[in-house]
Amino acid sequence: MRFLTTAPAILTSLSVAVLLTACGGGSSKHDFTQPYKTEPTATHGPIFDPANGNIPTTNDLLFAGSKDGTLNIPNTGNNPLIAAANELDGFSTSIPITADFGMSLDPNSLILGNTVRVFEVVKNAAGAVLSVTRELTAADIMLAPTGADLKTLALIPRKPLKESTSYLVALNNGIKGSDGLPAQAPSTYSIAKSSTLAGTDYAALAPLGQLIANMEAIAVSQGIDKNKIILTWSFTTQSITPVLSTLAANATAGKIVVAPTGKTTNDILALFPGIADVSIGTLDVPYYLEIPSTANPTAAKTGHWQGAGGSPLTRINTTPVANSTLTIPVMMTTPNANSGKTMPTAGWPIVIYQHGITRVRTDMLGYADAMAQAGFAVIAIDLPLHGITDSSNPFHASNTPFPNDVEPTFGIDYLDNTTGAAVPDGIVDASGDNFINLTSLLTSRDNIRQGVSNLLVLRQSLKNIPNIDASRVGFVAHSLGGIIGVPFLGVETKSMPTSLVTTGASISTILKDSATYGPIVKGGLAALGVTGDNYSKFLLGSQWILDSADPVNYAMNAADIHPIHMIEVVGDGSKDHPADLTVPNSSTEILASVLGATAASDSVNTVSIGSPRIVRFTQGNHSSILDPTKGAPAGTTYLNVYTEMHSQLVKFQASNGTAVVISDKSIIK
Repeated sequence: MRFLTTAPAILTSLSVAVLLTACGGGSSKHDFTQPYKTEPTATHGPIFDPANGNIPTTNDLLFAGSKDGTLNIPNTGNNPLIAAANELDGFSTSIPITADFGMSLDPNSLILGNTVRVFEVVKNAAGAVLSVTRELTAADIMLAPTGADLKTLALIPRKPLKESTSYLVALNNGIKGSDGLPAQAPSTYSIAKSSTLAGTDYAALAPLGQLIANMEAIAVSQGIDKNKIILTWSFTTQSITPVLSTLAANATAGKIVVAPTGKTTNDILALFPGIADVSIGTLDVPYYLEIPSTANPTAAKTGHWQGAGGSPLTRINTTPVANSTLTIPVMMTTPNANSGKTMPTAGWPIVIYQHGITRVRTDMLGYADAMAQAGFAVIAIDLPLHGITDSSNPFHASNTPFPNDVEPTFGIDYLDNTTGAAVPDGIVDASGDNFINLTSLLTSRDNIRQGVSNLLVLRQSLKNIPNIDASRVGFVAHSLGGIIGVPFLGVETKSMPTSLVTTGASISTILKDSATYGPIVKGGLAALGVTGDNYSKFLLGSQWILDSADPVNYAMNAADIHPIHMIEVVGDGSKDHPADLTVPNSSTEILASVLGATAASDSVNTVSIGSPRIVRFTQGNHSSILDPTKGAPAGTTYLNVYTEMHSQLVKFQASNGTAVVISDKSIIK
């Protein structure tokens, strides 16, 4: 994933402060960003100056002037992050909502349900609040003063907020500065509330005043003293599931061809027992991204999903337009006679395997024999912008007998494979090196969504493979495969026993906390001047753009449809056995929390839909599921971990997702 190291100079114009100082939901027709007379904002209270973009983040004021329901943040400097945000129909469900103050805050005065009130509300098309649905509690969000000088109030979601939902925030003068003095209402906010603006220099504030009056009336209806209110604002979260749900509802089988190679797994690698036969083939999938061409050679790093006529995809415009039909490689294994298994009358039950970042479909061969021993076939496809790049590999698309078969890397060359610099070197970029794209976050988002779409088509196509029982389908996903897998599970309504191996949620958390990739991301951005608070804000902005593809927003749905088994490597606290260095535990625990997963440490642990289990390994490596030597202390291997992980995967599928069986409890927390 070297592309992370080379985020180009475009990132120097992030203008994160502008991006994150004002964003919102609703559809007010007044442009509050146009110049009008204001007064200096109070220095001992929240900062509120809409004309200059100084308002709380996630603010519905910035839908003003929108014609299609997307955000309309002023972007005179052609900031790429703002341009991306303006294709969204709302704000993040997962990042903090913040309000800047003119003084340092007293943390003890920030009391949810008292000095800070947050309500889920219903709004009309004009942006006015009509009613309160419920008040958010400490189970939903937490409060904290943030920033080096504690001048920012952060409302931090403990779990994702509801998608396509409006919220109202009301602050009162019980909030105090570190000097003990109560916060005051900003001057512009107070003036806008006046009923005598007509004919004055402040007449242009009247539409804003109407919105404030509406919000304060709703606040008063909830028992808030109007005279104590110092600021109100509302925001609407973006739609998350409609686009992928539309694809899932309309998914049909693609043309799929699978043919035997005449080889067993042992013929591929002598270490494998050879009790599974290897087949290869192709699958036709609709491709909503852009394929690089002579006319547009950089399409793979700039294109993203769009609706008809190039329109943004929103809650009311949910159908992406396919740019082509792509024929991608497929690999499949089935038990052979040496497995000791006889094919059931309905055909072999099958497990879909989705590989991790920079890996390829052939990783599934490492699972094939264990699954064959239990009577399962395994099938795999590559993630978008992943695939075999060595043209001498016998499984490379160019070496197969299938017409139109193409590796999903498209042979692109954007990077220097030695240094990672964004300079072509005449060598095809490695698998997955261009998947995470910090220069075009919409492309990164839609690389994930394309992966989901491909899995939806594969799931539908299994019924057309001879000798496969498409009514008995399981799913195993590793690392990035799980990041794509959870949104897939969240919209795929056919239940599948699922194992998620060393994966996580909240992509910004992975970028920040990963011991492997975090320093690369931070160093690359630091070289471009994005440091300190701006670095943190960039990650938050990234999360906002990626939200509609992030597992954190699909996990609850996934757990309600599929029995789920998770594997995490937490280590034992020693240098020899650290926690996962690639997908940090912080990210995995976020996913486990939203899934509602509970720890499994007994010999037999029951699992059911709605009640996932997580197994925490005290030894092992992020890739122990693939390679028992990876990351092991000198002179040793993680064969015990490898064996235990594979045993759990197989027995979970064999139980049809009802039990996680632990054989070696010595390496389980």
